[in-house]
Amino acid sequence: MYLDLYLDKYEKGPLYVKRLAYICLEFPVSSDVIHRLLDMIVDPKSPYKYFRDTPRLLRISDSQIYLQRYNELQATINSKPNFDDELLKLAKQEPTQANFERIVDLLHLRTVHTLMTTASSDNIGDNSGFYYNLGPEYSAMFRKCSFRELQKLMVYKAYDGNLASSTVFMRRKLQQVLEYERDDESDEDDRMGSDEYSLEKEEAVAYWTCRWYLLYALFLGNNYQAVIEEYFQLIKEPAIAGYTASDILTNEYSNELILREYLLRTVCFSVLVAEKMQNLETIWTEMIRETFSSDPPLRKLIKLYTGCRFSDLKSILNEFQSEFDYDEQLSQSYRLWKRTFEYKICVFYLSLVKKVTFDHLEAFLGTPSEEITKLISLFKLRVKIDQKNNLVEFQDTDSYNDLDRQIQSLNDATVAEMRALEINRMVKEAFD
Repeated sequence: MYLDLYLDKYEKGPLYVKRLAYICLEFPVSSDVIHRLLDMIVDPKSPYKYFRDTPRLLRISDSQIYLQRYNELQATINSKPNFDDELLKLAKQEPTQANFERIVDLLHLRTVHTLMTTASSDNIGDNSGFYYNLGPEYSAMFRKCSFRELQKLMVYKAYDGNLASSTVFMRRKLQQVLEYERDDESDEDDRMGSDEYSLEKEEAVAYWTCRWYLLYALFLGNNYQAVIEEYFQLIKEPAIAGYTASDILTNEYSNELILREYLLRTVCFSVLVAEKMQNLETIWTEMIRETFSSDPPLRKLIKLYTGCRFSDLKSILNEFQSEFDYDEQLSQSYRLWKRTFEYKICVFYLSLVKKVTFDHLEAFLGTPSEEITKLISLFKLRVKIDQKNNLVEFQDTDSYNDLDRQIQSLNDATVAEMRALEINRMVKEAFD
């Protein structure tokens, strides 16, 4: 069921190829799925024909037909195409719109080739300087599609997980490009998004899509408070070229980086971790209706949490995990969030009870006593453990600020712990 989302809802592109290859290599899938991906790769006209994991896909496909097609392709293609020479020839020609579009296509082909052969976006950057060096005509043409180019760059940076670390640069580039479109000389400290900017529809759509992508990148970076702040900033900002951020999310959003449904889930996940229980009702009413209307599992999660039915949360959290496991990057970030959320629930409930047995805690929270003890020790909670009588006693704090600070510290500690576990796993695999 979940696999169909990844097959049919994501837009085709290099990230689609990598995501689908990960699914084929890590999960039991039908040969039809593998062949569907190989059809995208083993094609002389495909920009993905250099995909470095193709031999692994061929091994699991066990298809002589695709192996023969691949071998024939390798015998005819140039493993190191010289894009730079072609670009140089085009740059010397008359700066027409047609030549500009050919240059754009060649630059994208060069970028995709780099991703396919190296699996790294480290050497992929913004092309605005390249167009500037070609002269004012090409530079002016590039300005008319700058946001669409930035949107592509974000997808490229996400190929190997570099988008989260590029958010500051990307946001600065968005601001810079938007300033070029300013109709008047308004204060430079104005927030992005004023309708004093003049953009074509395609560029306005790309601008807001970039903003939504950057919000998702904040979640990948485990910055839950920033996700919330950016979300509410986005839905309040004025229109550009007649379109608001909410308009684009509802009608024009591109699923190439992350599904719209998953994007909205990350916002709600961030709210659940970063906001106090008593603030949730107000926040839910302020969020756009589409956040919940078509997502029953998300509504169930919120209902169980706000109803303090903590032991029932385990199944729905695991259901989300099963769905996200097909996405390598999202699944890792979700695991970090899930661990933080479970810890927050423990801290919250322990602050409400005066004295309780471990048996009750296990039943009510759905958390093993070993995890509860680990939590108490890790965050030095004001808890007294009576091992003889199997009791946990939460000591009064001077204020709820102490509890808030403890909850805020959960994220950093969880990230550190999960990264340590990942490093240990990698080392173990290297020596096994």
